[in-house]
Amino acid sequence: MARLAPCLVVLALLPLGSCKRAIEKPTPPDMSALVAAYESPTGSFDQTVADDIVSAVDATLELLDELGLTDRMEELFADFRANTEAESEPQSHPQGVDVDDGTIRIDGEGFVIVERICGGWEAEPSPDPANGHLTLNVNVTDLTVDPVIWGTAATCRYSQEGVPIELAAGSRRDVGDLRIFVGNNLSLEQLGADRVIIDVDVTAGIDPEGVGSREPVDIDLAFTPEPLGIEVRVAVTDGDVVVLTTEEGIVGVRAANGLFTCDVTTGECQNDQGDGVQL
Repeated sequence: MARLAPCLVVLALLPLGSCKRAIEKPTPPDMSALVAAYESPTGSFDQTVADDIVSAVDATLELLDELGLTDRMEELFADFRANTEAESEPQSHPQGVDVDDGTIRIDGEGFVIVERICGGWEAEPSPDPANGHLTLNVNVTDLTVDPVIWGTAATCRYSQEGVPIELAAGSRRDVGDLRIFVGNNLSLEQLGADRVIIDVDVTAGIDPEGVGSREPVDIDLAFTPEPLGIEVRVAVTDGDVVVLTTEEGIVGVRAANGLFTCDVTTGECQNDQGDGVQL
């Protein structure tokens, strides 16, 4: 698995109970429409769209595997969890944080910016600002993570299974190249441990200085790390459906006409009403 280098954390936090002027947290992008699309799909799943859905899912999963995007997210989340700790009671740390032993202890609210230096294209990752970085903006309220976190890709170079990869800014940098809905009332320790909805808009290069090229990548997915599950949103004629996958294959489809359970061996899908679709 490719790895990124250690991170730099920049933060502004206000201790609980502080009488100081509240810190103005950066405004996160609005992900409400995308979250609604995953939770309540508007498209219908039937035999007429089955082949197109399988092709779209295969293409998305192949791209995710090539770029190692879910690996990058897991690494960022793991690093954040490993370097932060919530205090259950207000402490006397200046600006609501204590970093004396390398662990960031948060006892208030504000925001944290995690900048993770990328490892470069060599066989062994090498922390070097010249390799670019990824950032995450994490707003915190009452010791819980706000629902949306977001960040940017600054010419991040890393190796994925021996292939040089480069992630750079996408077409909507004003709202972040990486936008992630983590849910409500999530503790710092839970960040990245539960299902998240990820919206990615970057310029990606696969072997960019070899036979590859840099192309725009604009995809979204819902990701659950353990057990591994990836949900892919696919456009159909009357809206979108959400395809549920595991390492074994397609296990379900969430659509306006019901939740279909699919047999990964036979490809047969059926909803509660008895409607069947063959993948």
